[in-house]
Amino acid sequence: YEAASEKARAAYYLRPQDLAVVRATARVAQAANPKRGLDFWQIVVALPGSSPDDLRALVRAAIATRESELATRSLDRLDAAHPGDPRNALLRAELLATQERFGEAAQLAASALAGYPDAAWDEHRKLAVYAMSAGMRALAAEHLFALAGQDNEVGLEALRLVSQLPDLSRQELELLAARLPSHPLSGRQEQLAALLVEEAL
Repeated sequence: YEAASEKARAAYYLRPQDLAVVRATARVAQAANPKRGLDFWQIVVALPGSSPDDLRALVRAAIATRESELATRSLDRLDAAHPGDPRNALLRAELLATQERFGEAAQLAASALAGYPDAAWDEHRKLAVYAMSAGMRALAAEHLFALAGQDNEVGLEALRLVSQLPDLSRQELELLAARLPSHPLSGRQEQLAALLVEEAL
């Protein structure tokens, strides 16, 4: 990463006002050094033509480097310009989680994901982590079981994570035992997990 970062910085010094160049520099720099990446994302969002996705990248970089005030200010800008965007809410939930406000993070993420059917699996996984960290097991289970009915990778990942939840009820175990082996993408790992679940019934 360091060699790539040096090349990216060299390109930036040659063309410091070229948005595409500075954006690429920020991405490479962040992979090599998060704090340096944050500096470049701040340059990106100040350039004409920068996008909401650039500002979201700045928020992610700020969260990663524990720059909570910068992350909050940037999220406020995003919400003012694009109110109700679930992507912004999910970033704010992530920020809340870094402040150990897990209950608020879980509730906000659940609300955002309810209106965001195209969300990546990682956002659902984060919600489960927030909820479990806040002692809100029921919220995590409810959300994951709802996803587990999907015949895609998200549904399979949800089933895998459900199987790791503590204190599953008999009804939850029965649902898991039925769904794990029947999922279209189920493999050997899921078949074995289903057998273990059946033994627990």
